[in-house]
Amino acid sequence: MAEIVFGVGTSHSPLLGMKPEDWSLRADDDRKNPTHPFRGKVYNFDELVELRKGENIQDQIKLDVIRQRDFTNQKQLDVLGAEIADANLDVLVIFGDDQREVLLSDNTPAFMIFTGESVPFKRTSEERLSAMTESIRRANWARIPDQDMTLDGTPDLGDYVTRSVVADGFDVAVSDRFIPRQKAEDGIGHAFGFYYHRLLDDLRATPGMRTLPIFI
Repeated sequence: MAEIVFGVGTSHSPLLGMKPEDWSLRADDDRKNPTHPFRGKVYNFDELVELRKGENIQDQIKLDVIRQRDFTNQKQLDVLGAEIADANLDVLVIFGDDQREVLLSDNTPAFMIFTGESVPFKRTSEERLSAMTESIRRANWARIPDQDMTLDGTPDLGDYVTRSVVADGFDVAVSDRFIPRQKAEDGIGHAFGFYYHRLLDDLRATPGMRTLPIFI
């Protein structure tokens, strides 16, 4: 029987993969986005700036401030990676959000459990790179391997988890492969790749560890 022995969570924000001097590129993206949810309502960028002008956010985005925050962020990501490796896990179960990478609009389940024998972890295609904004391209290194690789999956545990959650009333999708198709990646998405690459350096320190991706 599987036993949960360790748990950790982290953001995979693009800022975690960018130099502090480049963080303003994300603001450029936000200015182009007309829908920013905030406390139950939706605003465009200028409306949100006006709404929050009393919070002195300008003091939080000075270069010396964000450099210090980036230093702290990177240090703690290194700590998380080391703690995962030190936990000596048989299986790393990751819950990650898919942002139209593998799951497209034709099939968007609330949960999908990946039960494949192997998990393809790939570099980003030129097609997808060209569609990214400059800020996302600069952050992309943190969620892709140095070269295409295949990670060991755990179909038995995946099947067990599926039966267990269905018995508890959850409606889940299951897949054991990624099918190449237009506008979709045929490898694991960035939420998972951030753990595999940025935190675990393509699993170099944990070569025998298997992984179970669960899409949310």
